[in-house]
Order: sequence, then C-alpha cells, then structure tokens
Amino acid sequence: MLNQSVIKTQLEFYKRGGAGCLFAAHAANNPNKYEWRLSVCEADTEKIEVLIQEAITLPAVSTQSAQG
Repeated sequence: MLNQSVIKTQLEFYKRGGAGCLFAAHAANNPNKYEWRLSVCEADTEKIEVLIQEAITLPAVSTQSAQG
C-alpha cells in the first residue's frame, strides 16, 4: 500500500511539471496509455538494475520509472 502512495505522489509531481520534462508531465496523466511502469524500491543499484532488466524483458513495457 505504501508503494502505491509513493507512485501516486510521484505521478502528481510529474503532472505538475516538477520533473522539468514535458513528456513526464504529459504521460503522467495516463501512464497506461504510454505503457509507463512505475516501481518503488530501496536505493540500491542492484535492485534498480533488477527492475530495469525485468522491464526490458516485458514486451508490454516501454518505459520504466524507478523511485528509490
């Protein structure tokens, strides 16, 4: 449940333009349309690498955002 709260907060940040990236602001309004997968993990390079590798192997995932 905590992870979903973090993801929701992160999406709201992106929607408000907090990341300074127009794609992020636009895609945050409909992440499923852009096949944007958000994940929460500990700030550990190995865990982040696992998330990236999993996203690369999933044909339905085009964009992965990991929040540590």
